Amino acid sequence: MSKTTFEELFHKFLEETITAEELARFRELFDDERNHALRDELLEGAFVNKAFQETADYDPGEVFRELLTRIGERETPAETTGPKAPVVSLPGRSPGIASGQAARLRSVAAVILLAMLGSLAYFFAGHKHPSPPPVATGRQVGAPGSNKAFLTLADGSIVTLDSVQNGTLPDQGNSRVVKLDSGILAYHTTDNPGGEPVYNLITTPRGGQYRIVLPDGTRAWLNSASSLRFPTSFSGKERAVTLTGEGYFEVTRNPSMPFVVAVGAMKVNVLGTGFNIMAYADEAAVKTTLAEGSVQIVSGNNRALLKPGQQAQLSAGDNNPAGGRIRVIDDADVEEVLAWKNGRFQFNETNIESIMRQVGRWYDVDIEYRGDLSGIELSGAISRKEYAAQLLELLEATKRVRFATEGGKIIVIPYRQ
Repeated sequence: MSKTTFEELFHKFLEETITAEELARFRELFDDERNHALRDELLEGAFVNKAFQETADYDPGEVFRELLTRIGERETPAETTGPKAPVVSLPGRSPGIASGQAARLRSVAAVILLAMLGSLAYFFAGHKHPSPPPVATGRQVGAPGSNKAFLTLADGSIVTLDSVQNGTLPDQGNSRVVKLDSGILAYHTTDNPGGEPVYNLITTPRGGQYRIVLPDGTRAWLNSASSLRFPTSFSGKERAVTLTGEGYFEVTRNPSMPFVVAVGAMKVNVLGTGFNIMAYADEAAVKTTLAEGSVQIVSGNNRALLKPGQQAQLSAGDNNPAGGRIRVIDDADVEEVLAWKNGRFQFNETNIESIMRQVGRWYDVDIEYRGDLSGIELSGAISRKEYAAQLLELLEATKRVRFATEGGKIIVIPYRQ
């Protein structure tokens, strides 16, 4: 079979149009030495993050050798009797990782293999949404979250956005409110000036997320268990909104009317930029991460001006009217911070408790810890569209933690306990 045919099968595999016979042939050709150069080129073009290519010690050969090792270790789909979730080690800090480079290579390989095996899982399931696989206990856990939110109108009435039909909702103050086909809520200011400010509140439950276009054109993404209070039209000297939970903002530039996000006693002053604020009550700090532009963080008399790639941290105990110390991190992992907005979980040596807080919010499950889990940090990535059970299997593959489920609760246990 020619190289052209191998390339055709590769693209069919990615596009999920490959037949069972073609898939068997593709697996053979994938390991054929005569196809290694083309295979590496195709894999690199399809999956490897450009950031790794720009790293001085990036070695695609090492990445793909790691990938092949993982492919060889997995159970082949032909030996299964039904759909099986992909199992990929998400490397953390362990004696088996000798250097930062090795950790990066293994992380890339895990992401590549996860994407490939995700396609295999889809193929053998025969549809886009396979049944959730069991975790180690054999019990099923929650389905992934989705676009759902509640809109509290100025008169106190509540609209369930995920069930209301697309189209125009009741006018709010000087704005026409529309639920778009894409599930986005949009506010359009009318030509009727004057009147007292009218406020709306959009709230996402655990297991929910939503997008909104504010009256000035600013776009906001809300993560699970979050809320945004905003006026239905902006007037005066500033555009002020109030956030709880987590949100990402792409602010429409207007130098004469700065955009201000209030989070407790802290404020983020903006002209036009993209940034993320994470301010959950169960997190140790409020974190503002700048993707582009410029923002100023204000806490009492303390101020910090952020540049792209920086993160401001204000510990929860310091978020009070008297102000608190703002800590600025110069090399924030923006990709990890914004992963939720882009539909993924991404962990880069992330503490297990931080990971499980994200799991609890997105899958609407309670988390319980048993045993000493201190110092456990894991790396890896998976789509937020996957069932919680698949994520738990991936985490268990690290041999650092294991899980049990009791009803709607996930129990986290050290691997060797």
